[in-house]
Amino acid sequence: YAEAFTTCMADAELGGVKAQSILGYLYETNLGVETDYEKALYWYQAAADQGDKYSQYKVAQLYRTGKSGTPNTSKAVEYYRLAAEQGHAEAQMSLGVMYFEGSGTDVDMEAARYWWEKAQSNGVERAGSALKRIP
Repeated sequence: YAEAFTTCMADAELGGVKAQSILGYLYETNLGVETDYEKALYWYQAAADQGDKYSQYKVAQLYRTGKSGTPNTSKAVEYYRLAAEQGHAEAQMSLGVMYFEGSGTDVDMEAARYWWEKAQSNGVERAGSALKRIP
């Protein structure tokens, strides 16, 4: 992992999306470098800003949990939406949860239904159970 880190850093600094995303993952998961959620967010954000749906999802997760600082649920919704609109199934599921709970956004059962149906059609099995919770 240390070698992967060195290789990715050079490419990431040149704007390589995949390398930026990998660096985010390495910093998040303590592989080859010490866990540093702020640096993970930095690199995921760099890739997310270039349209990488996996990184957009990871940015949303870090904002939602607050691991990289203060939780920011409205930012989480923003990044979940970016990834969900590109077909990221877990982002679709999570965005549905945010609408259902009114976390970072207003409660919106129709939006929750929409995103959970998308997640279900993309293979997220627990979305079916979530859909049954909508009145």
